[in-house]
Amino acid sequence: MREPSGPRPDSLSRETHSRHSPPIMKPGRLPALDGLRGLAVLLVVISHVPRWGFAQFGGAVGVQLFFVLSGFLITRILIAEVGQTGRVSLRSFWLRRAARLLPAIAILIVGFIPVAWFLGETSTWLRDSLLGASYQASFILSGGGSLGVADHMWSLAVEEWFYLIWPLAIIVLAGRFSRQHLATSLGLIAAIAVLWKILLN
Repeated sequence: MREPSGPRPDSLSRETHSRHSPPIMKPGRLPALDGLRGLAVLLVVISHVPRWGFAQFGGAVGVQLFFVLSGFLITRILIAEVGQTGRVSLRSFWLRRAARLLPAIAILIVGFIPVAWFLGETSTWLRDSLLGASYQASFILSGGGSLGVADHMWSLAVEEWFYLIWPLAIIVLAGRFSRQHLATSLGLIAAIAVLWKILLN
């Protein structure tokens, strides 16, 4: 006996599920953000030019703009991975971050040698550089200390601690919420962080 024509119930179920499920976001390069990245870097560079009235303001805006862009892009990658695989591979994520940053940090530390010699800090440059490379600069500076030539690595330390903690938060939230509710929860966390920053200032 021939089966009745028309769509099967299981196909209708899949179609209905795909219609009502939020789309899976595929990570990729966003060319529109390259200009903002360039602007952030330019503001930070200009902030180190002496006798420019807006230098300090420009540097703060540049660093915070870079933090926001980085946070957005990293969150986008993590949410996409949750949507595609249902999980976040911490090992793969942290290895990708290390591959992007550690070679540049090694070159930076070597570049510190002539700067330390010029500033007369040759006796401490290696210690300071290694502390900076281990992402402790932000803690040391906030406690009133100094890393000499490696002081500027504080922003890198902030970003690296974000790379360490944020994926763990995504994993916890992804285990409790759907993709749609996950995005809402992350938006709420971002709003609370902004409000907290405003209150601290």
